[in-house]
Amino acid sequence: MCGRVVIARCAKDLSKIAKLKNNKDMKNNVYYHESYNISPGQYLPCIYMTKNNNNNNKTNDKNLENEINLEAMKWGIYLEKMDHILFNSRSETINIYPMYKNYKRCIIIIEGYYEWENKNKPYYISALEKYENIIFLPGLYNEEIDNEGFSYKSVSIITMNANKEIDFIHERMPVIFNKYEQVLDYLNGKELSIIIDKDIKMKFYLVGDLVNKLSNVSKDNIIPIEDIKYNKNGNLLIKNFLNEEKGEKLILKKNENLIKENKKYLNKINQLEDLKEKNKKNDDNISQVSTTIISSTLNSNLKIKSPKFKKKFRKSEKIFPSLNNSKEKKSKQKLIDKNQKRLDNFINKKK
Repeated sequence: MCGRVVIARCAKDLSKIAKLKNNKDMKNNVYYHESYNISPGQYLPCIYMTKNNNNNNKTNDKNLENEINLEAMKWGIYLEKMDHILFNSRSETINIYPMYKNYKRCIIIIEGYYEWENKNKPYYISALEKYENIIFLPGLYNEEIDNEGFSYKSVSIITMNANKEIDFIHERMPVIFNKYEQVLDYLNGKELSIIIDKDIKMKFYLVGDLVNKLSNVSKDNIIPIEDIKYNKNGNLLIKNFLNEEKGEKLILKKNENLIKENKKYLNKINQLEDLKEKNKKNDDNISQVSTTIISSTLNSNLKIKSPKFKKKFRKSEKIFPSLNNSKEKKSKQKLIDKNQKRLDNFINKKK
């Protein structure tokens, strides 16, 4: 079985690997995306052959009669009658079932693939000997049309029984070619059973659980689990990872995604701290203003101007006479003064 693959080469490199003539580019390269975690439903770079119309002279060399093409094909052939999508095809049955007669041969270019032991231990698997650091998977493709009338090619990967090296991981594995001669033989119609190298030496190792998520498409997916460590904060630390392309040891301290998340988190914390400082300053200003207002109201004699408020204030005087003791004292004093004047006048007249 093959359910996840790795191919992180650009379209120009793939066209060189496929040995396209006349500087041709990959067809439908818009749909192809370099990734370390490609799943069914996404597009894979595939080599296939078509008849060369420009070559009028008939030759015995099939490689000259046919033209090599490279195109991004959708992973999974849709079977209308069964309402099923065919991601893998068994090498033992492709010559038996009649539906396979309608499909054409192709080669899928990948760097490696993932397989899970007991559905919880992911392994990264590839061939020990490679052709320009990639491997070829024989497949079958079909031309389809979607609901919007768009025509595209869909592909299925051919699988076989796993060899003794990796059968403990899974009982099935994709058929693997590691030589370009095998590619040409398969595309020119040679029997697959003759081309298959059942004793091909494999390279495989345990990887981390990052590959379990389809959203994780970075190179961290293929790092051996022995070189992965987590610190106390849960950040991913990586030590001495061997880059096969350059042959150099990379010391990656943290995962790039985690660094970005940490930066965002720190920015948010800084923003919150700035807001807190601003709020503190505002609170201090408000408290100062409030104290000045209170002190001014206590020290100054406020005059009542609105008539409505006066009426309410008068009513409050009747209800709460104790609030107006000063006015009562003044009025009583006036009465006392008047009576005193009357008495003085009366006494003076009698004299």
